[in-house]
Amino acid sequence: VNDAIENNLDMSLVADPATKDVVMNTNEGVNDGVVEGVNEGVNQDKLCLSLALDKMERTICCLEESIRCIRLGTVTSSFVDTFKVSYYGQQMPIKHLAQTSNEHGLVIVKPNDPTILGAIQKTLKDAGLNAYMFSKQAVAVSVPPICGEERERVKARVKKLGEDTKVAIRNIRKAHRKADKSLSEDDKRKFEKEIQEVTDSHIALIDEIVQHKLDVLSK
Repeated sequence: VNDAIENNLDMSLVADPATKDVVMNTNEGVNDGVVEGVNEGVNQDKLCLSLALDKMERTICCLEESIRCIRLGTVTSSFVDTFKVSYYGQQMPIKHLAQTSNEHGLVIVKPNDPTILGAIQKTLKDAGLNAYMFSKQAVAVSVPPICGEERERVKARVKKLGEDTKVAIRNIRKAHRKADKSLSEDDKRKFEKEIQEVTDSHIALIDEIVQHKLDVLSK
């Protein structure tokens, strides 16, 4: 199951506006140093800071959702939903391709297109899950209990998710710094200070989220 945990969060961080999955292309809303859609007279630095804050908050939501799926000794439909399967040349989350449900200690995956049953099974097996053909329309998934070294490996993965999220937060800061080219020197310094404060607060929040999960896994 440790391999499954490894694949739980895709830190390429591309937003899915249909399901509000997070996070995003960190260059979204930034175009050659100018925030898209900004009209003359609009306070550009404030708008840029607001866009960065929104992306950072959704990045945190992504981390929380992914960590929530990590549980010792069990597998949930929401956990299976996060894995990606190749479909017509694109990597898509299982939740966009199939219906998943928890039944009698198993997760049952019923794809909308039965021709991808094999691809779903392979993806889950390659991730270390016990996935097998349940019927001609579904794949079943189960995992054994985790203990000892496996517990420590899961905890290490939680820490890695936190570090990856910090990188995403810093990338958002970096992308939005490009939008301050038209600002005066004083405004630039003010903007730099504000976006750094927002970044630092989100980094601290990530540490809190990760530590809480580690405490839960240690019990």
